[in-house]
Amino acid sequence: MSFLASCRLDLSLPTTFLLISSIIYATTATLGTVSIDQLLLFPEHQEYGSSATRPTEKAKVPSLHTPWSRKPYCTSSTANSKKYCIYTSNATGANGLSLITTPKVATEAIQYLSEDPLSNFLTQEQAELLYYNAPPYKVVEQIDGKGKGVVATRLIKKFETFMVDQASVVMDLNMKDHMGKRENMHILREAVRRLKRPESVTGLSGRHGVVSVMEDDKGETHEDKSEEMKGGDASGKVEEDVMETNAFGTTVAGESFRGLFPLVAVSVQGEFITSKREEKGHLC
Repeated sequence: MSFLASCRLDLSLPTTFLLISSIIYATTATLGTVSIDQLLLFPEHQEYGSSATRPTEKAKVPSLHTPWSRKPYCTSSTANSKKYCIYTSNATGANGLSLITTPKVATEAIQYLSEDPLSNFLTQEQAELLYYNAPPYKVVEQIDGKGKGVVATRLIKKFETFMVDQASVVMDLNMKDHMGKRENMHILREAVRRLKRPESVTGLSGRHGVVSVMEDDKGETHEDKSEEMKGGDASGKVEEDVMETNAFGTTVAGESFRGLFPLVAVSVQGEFITSKREEKGHLC
């Protein structure tokens, strides 16, 4: 089981980008000198050093609710008193991780938190190669009017692993059978709000980023950002839309879940332009 995803290019298929795996390990384990936290940073946020520069460990503040970063937030079904909670680890990846499930499943998932996720995908040499070199792609805001996407910046070799992503939200699919729609949306919004970087999720909304130019009483103009740009709306509709259109099916402790991988989602919802000839491919 893992909450990590890696992507590689398989040229035996027509410029298709394969999602090799998708689940999660909430961990800060290291592989050689490369930390999973450092490897999972978005390209626009990651700092690339030379081979002579090695990353340093971040100071970690113990939580009263270890292994979670804060007290779980719980809600019960009004129909059968089924209890679902949000378990958040902001020591996981660049954005943090919110797991929405029952206390029983969360307890079973804890055993996986100390495992090393990178060892399932990469050798130490491959992990260092990914970290100490700029990624062979860049995230762009608009691709042919389709929103955010990923554009290759160099030739990607056959079977080369070029992208690693960490799930930000993992949601138990059984919730829909036990909770009302409003309750589902409320707990999903709270799960996103608790992340270290909530905008990594809300930014995937097709309605995200709407800016209106308003004129005040003095005739001066200013920008009025939409609620999505401010981190979602009060109803949870934005967060629900993002999960419905961008998340992948997965399993945790034998139960069915939906996991959202923000960087992979950007590649899927837009297009991945693979060469100067503008051959286009998609993940999955």
